[in-house]
Amino acid sequence: MRKLWAVAVLFLCMFLLPGVSFSEEILVKSSLDGVLQRCIVSFPADYVKDKETPLLVQLHSWGGDYKEKAVMVAGPAGKRGWISICVDYRGGNTNKNACGSDLAIQDIADAVNYMSERYKINKNKIYLCGGSGGGHMALVMAAKRPELWTAVVSFVPISDLKKWYEEMDPASETGKAANRTKDFANSVRRNIKAVCGGDPTKGGAPEKVCAERSPLTFIETAVDVNLLIISGKTDNLVPYHHGEDAYKKLVAAGSKKARFILAEKGHYIDIEEGCVFLEKFTR
Repeated sequence: MRKLWAVAVLFLCMFLLPGVSFSEEILVKSSLDGVLQRCIVSFPADYVKDKETPLLVQLHSWGGDYKEKAVMVAGPAGKRGWISICVDYRGGNTNKNACGSDLAIQDIADAVNYMSERYKINKNKIYLCGGSGGGHMALVMAAKRPELWTAVVSFVPISDLKKWYEEMDPASETGKAANRTKDFANSVRRNIKAVCGGDPTKGGAPEKVCAERSPLTFIETAVDVNLLIISGKTDNLVPYHHGEDAYKKLVAAGSKKARFILAEKGHYIDIEEGCVFLEKFTR
């Protein structure tokens, strides 16, 4: 009952947003294993079903789900005349099926395909936005599915899971600082072990899985993507070098389209700021 009430309040909040006509929850079937993914779609006030409309795909944070950013994204997207979709892609990064897995990657691609098949989406204007864990996944998708996106923005991303695991050691200075935020460092290390099948610093399969899920391993394939990476200079949860390292590797690979901003901020995501960047691009 509480869950239903929370969802009802969520949709009421979105209904009251300026620039938004209506929102709905949909189910998208995975083309890999048939699992149904819950998503929330919001439509702009000027939506006309026979008119091509841009699409903004919004990713949740490290431990979030598809409902987390639904209110935050609907307004910035709606006022621009865009449809937005908040995807779940196996939920929070607490299990091997989440966090950059093939299943999670395909869930996002399936959501884009679902929207393109059922609505008149402007395929020259399909955008992606994510922050923190969503920033990690935005980099993964930019590299693994570059053909899908007109432009991508990644706020405060993790680019190297093994390195982050090491940094979140509660005995280290970064780990101590992160643990001031609701035991964050300890939680992250538990999550990474669950995702990768063990401690990645011990080598073997867990280290291999960590590398396979880390954008820094394969970010060069995003060389032709219009990509903005924003890290926070005072971020005590995800050190800013994660975003900077990914950017430098892209530049070394020859990217002329990647951009990096070191913001005078901590750990944050600003979807409006992201949309200002995204709206500059069309195919």
